[in-house]
Amino acid sequence: MIKDSERRVAAVLLDQAGCRHAGGAVTMHLSQADLGEMVNLSRHPVGAILADLADRGWVACGYRTIGILDGDALRRLANGG
Repeated sequence: MIKDSERRVAAVLLDQAGCRHAGGAVTMHLSQADLGEMVNLSRHPVGAILADLADRGWVACGYRTIGILDGDALRRLANGG
């Protein structure tokens, strides 16, 4: 398991998207609570991390949906870069 929470969230988002997208946006039907269970965090810190990633333009969040807008940036984050 990745120790850094932000990196862990990025890695799980990429995993849930199947890591198949190459530049195109991908939207998943996934709530913050669901993601929190997957990364072993409560919904509140997951929401804060997603808000930060959204501010960077890497993800977009809606009602029970999370969209990946910049998979390459998430991949760099997940890999520690």
